[in-house]
Amino acid sequence: MSRFMRNVVKEALDNLPSGICFFDTNSVLRLCNYRMYSLFYNIAGKDLQALSEMRDFLERGTVLAQDGSAWYFREEQIITADKKEYTQVTAVDVTKLYQRQNELRRENLALSEYGERMKALSNDMLALIRNEEMLDMKMRVHYDIGRSVIATRMYLQQSDQAQKPDLTVWKNAVRLLKHEIKPNEKTNAVARLRSEVKSIGVNIHIEGELPENNELLTAAIRECATNAARYAEARDLYVKIKKDDQCFTASITNSGLPVKGEISEGGGLTSLRHRVENGGGKMTVKTDPISGAFELTIESRV
Repeated sequence: MSRFMRNVVKEALDNLPSGICFFDTNSVLRLCNYRMYSLFYNIAGKDLQALSEMRDFLERGTVLAQDGSAWYFREEQIITADKKEYTQVTAVDVTKLYQRQNELRRENLALSEYGERMKALSNDMLALIRNEEMLDMKMRVHYDIGRSVIATRMYLQQSDQAQKPDLTVWKNAVRLLKHEIKPNEKTNAVARLRSEVKSIGVNIHIEGELPENNELLTAAIRECATNAARYAEARDLYVKIKKDDQCFTASITNSGLPVKGEISEGGGLTSLRHRVENGGGKMTVKTDPISGAFELTIESRV
């Protein structure tokens, strides 16, 4: 890659409002933008060099900087087209969401003294859900940007550049950050979910009724579809749902290659587990001892 192109890629990363960095299989830092460098130094008081130095941040999830801002750290495994593996760490500014959550805690304590507590709490929860949806959207955008950065770097390093890279993900992510496009809330949730995972070559087969506007289950299906396509080369995802008025149980399997060895929950599954358990639910990940088939089960309130 020429010095000019390296500078272009680095400048694009430095202009991102969030922190992002990449480590190789030896946990050595290979690429980091200015936001992540300054953020890590602000919190840890030293320069970032290795993935091990980020472990405390990743385990805590949300970390407070000295200026009072709150940052959500997430780890993701990236595999390039030529099978090279990288660990991507992103840091997203969630200060407003963090402050709002603290406000909700204080408000909930005060509301316990009044008979209208349940009604006010319901209204606050709706606001919290909307904020969580915004956080999920930001994480998806930065995850797509991270994949695009790796793909762009690999493309620029190739000697044969006859085939141009697909810049669709770059363009959509930037437009979403600039609020030029928004999710179509009127679109059927199942149809929207099918369309999203279809773009990565996976077909969803749902047995039972998908709970309406259940972002938790939608996130679980999306995460399982991505992992099934990336690691198991699956083309079909099977979702079995049983529910009543109070709760539901969803089991998710795929048609991909059998799992070899024990399952190690990465950043995506770990974040999903936190969301499930924080909501009072239960998540189970297992493999069939004979066939090696993967299954994820979620039990939660509707």
